[in-house]
Amino acid sequence: MSSSDTQISAGADPTATVQRAIIYHLIRNPPVHDKLRAELDAARLPFPASYHETRNSSKLPYLEAVIKEGLRIHPPVGMCLERVVPSPGLELPDGRFIPAGTTVGMNPWVVTRDRQVYGPDADVFRPDRWLRRDGERADGFAERLRRMDELNTFVWGGGNRTCLGRFLATTSLYKVTAALVGRYDFALEDPAKEWTVRRHWLVENRDIKVRIVKRASGAFSIPT
Repeated sequence: MSSSDTQISAGADPTATVQRAIIYHLIRNPPVHDKLRAELDAARLPFPASYHETRNSSKLPYLEAVIKEGLRIHPPVGMCLERVVPSPGLELPDGRFIPAGTTVGMNPWVVTRDRQVYGPDADVFRPDRWLRRDGERADGFAERLRRMDELNTFVWGGGNRTCLGRFLATTSLYKVTAALVGRYDFALEDPAKEWTVRRHWLVENRDIKVRIVKRASGAFSIPT
């Protein structure tokens, strides 16, 4: 594979995989879709909206929750991100010791489904888990959110090998999701047919046949 092929596949395919997953899960979960649509309609963003405008967590908290949940439920990488334990070795929190030179790795698809962090429904697409619960203390929510974010960021890798394109990918996910959901209606061509998931280094999702119709009045205020 040439360097240009690597840049295209590494820069485009993972983002497209997560974006397809977000749209697919929104179609499969009408209450979630409707809640996001209502938030976008109320925001009346300009078109095209900037990343700063779509990333406004105080104005669009549910959009942020949907993006985070999309990354959590369908991280693009489906294999262990390996590292070599440096000298003098690594002692785990539970007291176990891993010798220096040992190859270790964590799989994002396993980490982001930790029931101790995300709850017993960790295999379910539920963006509301990223919002403060009724009656939840502010400090309790902050700690719960910190633990979820800590694992969720692992979908981009970690340390000095963190994905170089994560910020560009994140920008795309916010802007494109807001634009698509705000301006178009989506429906699966065949609701009874599930998508196809191809599991290798990238967990690709395919065969998502969707009918798209432009809304008569979208969520954006478009300059004339």
